[in-house]
Amino acid sequence: MGKRPVNPATGLFEDTFGIGTFWLGTAKVPGLVRADGQSINLSDTWRDTHEIFDDWDRNFDALVDLAATGRADFDYAQAKPAKPLDHPNLMCAGSNYKQHVAEMLTKNKFNQHNR
Repeated sequence: MGKRPVNPATGLFEDTFGIGTFWLGTAKVPGLVRADGQSINLSDTWRDTHEIFDDWDRNFDALVDLAATGRADFDYAQAKPAKPLDHPNLMCAGSNYKQHVAEMLTKNKFNQHNR
């Protein structure tokens, strides 16, 4: 079995695509990038990449169909990338981390004597 060719323009395997966020002028838009670098502005269907990923099972089929159309709105090499996800769901509570770990370790009945 031979190696799958990787396109040097994008680092994507041929016949695949990637999803990202890009600055097109002053507008930040979600985009689909084909392996050859030809890209599609997805803002007419999705507001941002969160909307795409939130219903990935349904949206993936639509993206596959869209990638096959040959439509190209911009070239990946000329686009200015933005953060893929503007508001990732990261919750951190460093100030009580040690206490939280201790509570988690002693919550189980087998470890109550260490509480």
